[in-house]
Amino acid sequence: QRSFRFAVCTRQAIFIQAHFTNPNEKDVPDHTLVMTLAHNGTGGDAAEQPASDDNMLVQTASFRGDISANENVDLEFYWNPDIEGEYVLVIFSLTPTELSERESSEPILSVSIQAVDE
Repeated sequence: QRSFRFAVCTRQAIFIQAHFTNPNEKDVPDHTLVMTLAHNGTGGDAAEQPASDDNMLVQTASFRGDISANENVDLEFYWNPDIEGEYVLVIFSLTPTELSERESSEPILSVSIQAVDE
């Protein structure tokens, strides 16, 4: 899992995109990709906390299906941060087996974002 931190200004629209590539010669069947952005309501380190009951979901984008060989999938959304505070962007890449497990999966990427007034 990778973790990053950065700051953004409130009242300015931000385009967020996650680009996935299947570099293999075989299809990836029945795969799920999820990107969520949540306002961290716990006061802890947002980069270590996936969206949960303590975090207010702000945006989400997802894909479920087959990813063809040498093809791409993009998840994207615009976000206009209107509330200062700590946010967390997490991205998951899940197989059908991981989806059926009771334990939560680790994100492949976690980004802590601090929204500040200009």
